[in-house]
Amino acid sequence: MDIDRFAQSPLEPTTDALFSDCDVSFDYFKSYRRSGPINPEVALYLAVLETGIEDYCKSLDNKTPAGQRLFKEVEEWFFSGDEDWYFGFENACAVLSIDPGYVRRGLRRYYHTHSPSSRGEKDAA
Repeated sequence: MDIDRFAQSPLEPTTDALFSDCDVSFDYFKSYRRSGPINPEVALYLAVLETGIEDYCKSLDNKTPAGQRLFKEVEEWFFSGDEDWYFGFENACAVLSIDPGYVRRGLRRYYHTHSPSSRGEKDAA
């Protein structure tokens, strides 16, 4: 990840296209411009959020028990609304000046377009 492409605070997005593909998270985050050296804490939150998005996308269609468990954990992280945990999704968004609702809408859209049920696949019972 090229951290020099990210802004310190506030972050200013330059695109509305989010989550059309797993790789788009990198494109989304690289659209932030930095005005100075990046704060290490901001870089850490950015890495946490980026990893969460990647894990969500990669584990969505994973049928292994470990993959399903990862998907449930990361989905809970994004949608729980927990503000008590220092590295909770809400706090990460606050540090990065990103609207959590915007990210959640993108994740829902990704889920509805990439989940096995949206492609007409049937679960093997």
